Amino acid sequence: MTRLLFAFLLMASVFTVSAQTFSINIVFGNAVGSKATLTVYCPDKEPQTVSRKVSRGSVSFTGQVSQPCYAEVCTAKGQKLGLFVENTEINVRFNVEEPEMSQVTGSRVNSQYR
Repeated sequence: MTRLLFAFLLMASVFTVSAQTFSINIVFGNAVGSKATLTVYCPDKEPQTVSRKVSRGSVSFTGQVSQPCYAEVCTAKGQKLGLFVENTEINVRFNVEEPEMSQVTGSRVNSQYR
């Protein structure tokens, strides 16, 4: 009984933490270079910048925001895409030729304002 209760509490805490974070998965159609950079601009703090290595044509970023914030993804070749980040799983199919035409799914805020 104690183990069952412990397992339930552990699962509940994992769900709570994951519900308060964002995950951005970006798939690039063509080679864009060796890395991508995400900069998140939240009004209540300084911009946060994270760079990740592009592996097999994709890259993922995770983090946490207190409210929906504007973010910018920049490739090593200088292509940029602006989007909104909220604590959810966001999937991006990056259009290398026209970054502003990239497909962003999984975000209510992006659907409304993009």
